Amino acid sequence: MGVAVKDARPGAKGLDCTFIVVEKDSVSSTKEGEQVIVWRVADPTGSILLSTFGEAGAAVKEADILRLKNGYCTRYRDQAVVYIGRGTLERVGEFTMMYSLEPDMSKLPPEPTAASV
Repeated sequence: MGVAVKDARPGAKGLDCTFIVVEKDSVSSTKEGEQVIVWRVADPTGSILLSTFGEAGAAVKEADILRLKNGYCTRYRDQAVVYIGRGTLERVGEFTMMYSLEPDMSKLPPEPTAASV
């Protein structure tokens, strides 16, 4: 199975995870017009956000079970988000995976600002 969702933290690289797609969180576009879809994904240990770009995101559907190889996690707008980067995202099944939405690993405490230091 690789890394559990509960262990994905900003700064983590080389993430190998298997998770189920719970729901589409948001859709936007880059300046170049490439579609960005953010998904809520989960495994038995918790949930996190997964950001996909272009064709990779368009191929993803709710209830897909995906295997991420060599992904990474970073902080974006005070949330932990997993990215495919130079890794791969492969559909390995659908519907039949136990998962938990809690803890929500995408929730991070706000970064300290200069005024609060």
